[in-house]
Amino acid sequence: MGTRAVSGDPTEPWTVLAEETLLVRPRLTVSRQTVRLPDGRVIDDYDQITMGRAAVIAASRPDGHVLLLRTYKHGAGRSGLGFPGGGVEPGESDEAAAMRELREETGLASDHWQALGSYRVHSNQGCGTVSFFAAFHCHTVATPTADDLEAHEVLFLSRDEIVAAVSEGAFLSLGHVALATLWLTLARDPSTEPPPADRVPAC
Repeated sequence: MGTRAVSGDPTEPWTVLAEETLLVRPRLTVSRQTVRLPDGRVIDDYDQITMGRAAVIAASRPDGHVLLLRTYKHGAGRSGLGFPGGGVEPGESDEAAAMRELREETGLASDHWQALGSYRVHSNQGCGTVSFFAAFHCHTVATPTADDLEAHEVLFLSRDEIVAAVSEGAFLSLGHVALATLWLTLARDPSTEPPPADRVPAC
């Protein structure tokens, strides 16, 4: 496969010349930036959306089945599947948020974790950052305490059932499809021995 030459350095960041806040809501800030591109062009209406950080977890039992929640989400306008997770609180690490959210939403805990990467939700407008984790050999340690808006049904799916759910469009969010794919391709087989201790995040 050939490559096409593009003028300029594709890794050089843009320069923010000015920024105006347009909207501030809980967990949501919209701003308009004036930016200068590396080639000298100036864009005076490049909008940015700040939504904080979130942690989302693919939590598996010793038999390898992964916990998923079936629920209605108003942004999608329908019911479907998603992983447990939620926002990272101020001063909290992504790893600590993942452990807290898993316990609050499901009552589960694990001593064996694997980080699967952190990603911007939208590479142009930002829209927050999501960190994905796999938690292996989960066990019940508490009664769920999360006060979510949506009622949900707890399901445990096999690897084949997760593949089918992705293929059938059962997931509600592109981010959760990404986690399902990362878990299927990058996570250790959760039915084998747990990952080594150096994969356990520090809180």
